Amino acid sequence: MENILNQAIINAHKEHLKIMVEVINMKYGKDYNIDISKMKQFIDNIKHNFSSSQEKLVIKKITRKTVPECDRCEARSWGEGIIKHKGKKIKGFKPKKINAHADNEYGIKCKNRKVKGKKYCNIHLKKLRHGNMESQPSTLVKAFYTKHNQKNLSTALKTKK
Repeated sequence: MENILNQAIINAHKEHLKIMVEVINMKYGKDYNIDISKMKQFIDNIKHNFSSSQEKLVIKKITRKTVPECDRCEARSWGEGIIKHKGKKIKGFKPKKINAHADNEYGIKCKNRKVKGKKYCNIHLKKLRHGNMESQPSTLVKAFYTKHNQKNLSTALKTKK
């Protein structure tokens, strides 16, 4: 049964290729002096190999090596607009906690390895958008995080209704 199926696939494939050659010859044969008989002979000589056992497709999972904390870039990364209060992620918008800026962490620390002798990785040496994780963010950066969290909360409340 398998041989019959394989032969049917091969024959169908060859027929489709021959039709394609004829179409190409009709469109471009005169301009490019295409020899249709040589092309059809080439198609007939194509060898098709089908394996009887199907090999499983293995998807290799790429695991990122964790960079030690002391070697990590010191830049503040967006991190999906996360605001943490005393180390715990704030779910939704809680104005009292967000306004207590001293205890809040805005975003996450970049996970890339810093360049030797520098504070930041190659990406953040070029552009430092959200500031340094070791210092308090500017009021503009805080406003971006707060606005993002307000927007997410209002979207979540609309979907719950």
